[in-house]
Amino acid sequence: MMYGVLEICITLCAVLYFVVYSAYDAVYPTLFRFFNQAPVLFTLVKFSLAMVLFFPAAFFMGGTLPVMTQHLVRNSKTLGQRASLLYAINTFGAASGAVAAGFYLPQTLGVDTSYWLAMGVTLLVGVMAMIAGRSTSPLRELSEPKVYQPRFDHQETSSDVFSSKTLTALAFLSGFSDLALQVLWVRMFAQVLHNSVYSYAAILAVFLISLAMGGVTARELINRHVNTRNFLPLLFTVNALLVAGSPTLFHSLTGGGAYIGGNGTFADYLLQVFLITTLVIGIPTVAMGVVLPYLFKLAENGNFGPGETVGRLVTINTLGAIFGLVVAGFILLQSLGLWASLKTVAVLYLVAGIWLLLSYPTQSVMTKAAPILGLLILTTVLDTTTLPLVRIDAIGKNETLLKVWEGADATVAVVRRDGHLRTKLNNWYTLGGTADMADTTNSNPPSYVTAPQPKERVLPGFGHRHYGGNGASLPC
Repeated sequence: MMYGVLEICITLCAVLYFVVYSAYDAVYPTLFRFFNQAPVLFTLVKFSLAMVLFFPAAFFMGGTLPVMTQHLVRNSKTLGQRASLLYAINTFGAASGAVAAGFYLPQTLGVDTSYWLAMGVTLLVGVMAMIAGRSTSPLRELSEPKVYQPRFDHQETSSDVFSSKTLTALAFLSGFSDLALQVLWVRMFAQVLHNSVYSYAAILAVFLISLAMGGVTARELINRHVNTRNFLPLLFTVNALLVAGSPTLFHSLTGGGAYIGGNGTFADYLLQVFLITTLVIGIPTVAMGVVLPYLFKLAENGNFGPGETVGRLVTINTLGAIFGLVVAGFILLQSLGLWASLKTVAVLYLVAGIWLLLSYPTQSVMTKAAPILGLLILTTVLDTTTLPLVRIDAIGKNETLLKVWEGADATVAVVRRDGHLRTKLNNWYTLGGTADMADTTNSNPPSYVTAPQPKERVLPGFGHRHYGGNGASLPC
């Protein structure tokens, strides 16, 4: 019953989109005039506007997984198995939504109609859940039914039980690293992909599908009753190595940062994007996706019921995700750059593995040696800070790199090509240079030089005009 109420509340809050979005059209130009010279304050203003639009519906969305867990899990020994499966199914659904919204619905139905369709489906699910809640009783285990009673002791009942503080820290770290890496990986692929919604939707879909596969993997590990004190330090060490290795693999598969999708059809482009993103970020994300669902298993002997246990861990995980988005987007990229930021997240995973070993000692020699070996690999073979920031064609285009800047918005480089200076944005979008001065000057030149009017070409399958040889694109 409660699940149905939440879905109906989500639908009602979604209606606000049409009211609030129209108000944004009227108020945003005024806000821009007042705050555009104060970027930090303007970011806070835009954040506040987004909160007004998204918070109400997202608030109710956050309650659906814990409520469903509370209904389905009636025995403490099955919390990990069932909650991890629900997490996987829920994330697979999110990936399906990303694919539908990115590649099919807006092109077929239009944005507003697609939005109404999503609202209708949500409302239908809510009504069906309420009807089912009235006609059925909560699911109960056939053997050894158990009603949760609060416990106020914190004694461990098995060697695999971790303290509540440890579970909280790991849940926070999982959310932080997941979303920080999503920001950093999207920024990484922006160096080689067309700047369209299709590229972002493909990356998001691969990321979500991989997280869901992590939930399935966690369930299998729970069923096999692995030794947690050995498994978790190894898992965090493997995560560190996979994250640290993603830039090197990206650099190799893209030929040092070569543009993807310059030739061929739209289907060819998407195939390349899905293939490369799956190879580069798919496997690390599967390993990352194991952490949170596996924590559900470790929380089985806690002091709370199944819904509250999952709700608490998901809340901490989401807070970590928010923090990870802010730190990656506004601090790491601006201060460290892309490659060093990815290495920083990898080091965090490694530190977590070492901390687990120190807090919960194990007899396994392999587990003890793994973080040390991982640290050695991170500082030698997988030292991503040595990778080039910009692809330079020294032979074909006679290019040399003069200066490069990295920031939260983009990577900007100045290169010398055939004796002239050129500006590159995100590796491949050429913004013009000194070779174009002859096209923009006249007998009475102004005090400034404007950028030349580039030739336009339309990429196959894209609703964007793409300017110049590798020029920036604008929506049609």
